[in-house]
Amino acid sequence: LTIYVGGDIDLAKLEIPKGVTLLDIPTLSKRVAAGIAASKDKTVRGWGCGELTSLDHFSTENLKTVAKMLDDGDSWVRLNAAGSLPLFGKKAAPHLPALRECLVSEDQGLKTRAQAAIVEIEQAEDKSKEEKESADGQKAIAQFLAAQKNQPK
Repeated sequence: LTIYVGGDIDLAKLEIPKGVTLLDIPTLSKRVAAGIAASKDKTVRGWGCGELTSLDHFSTENLKTVAKMLDDGDSWVRLNAAGSLPLFGKKAAPHLPALRECLVSEDQGLKTRAQAAIVEIEQAEDKSKEEKESADGQKAIAQFLAAQKNQPK
């Protein structure tokens, strides 16, 4: 179960059923990243890039994990990484050289996606306002989770 919060949602009014464990996005991201890194299954590594990006496309750690998949031995995994990187916006710019290396691949789909990713990253708009809003939301969730841990059971 995933609950998205934002805007004017009052976390204090959220009632958590007994037996439900709550995870914040950074904790879940770490678990997904560990699964991607440890997996021998290309579908886990490939689809994991998109899943990790969708959890938090402002996270530097998530960006690093996805960018590492550009070095994967499977071109389909690299294609998924190349498709995910533009969602990080300008933060993905340090990984443009790795994307350019994909342009020499024999896999036409990877070459096409890498070229599109390069253009998208180079033309990405500043998202610092959205990143701050996301960080503020995650901070509120972390405070809520800390308060939940301190409540009597």
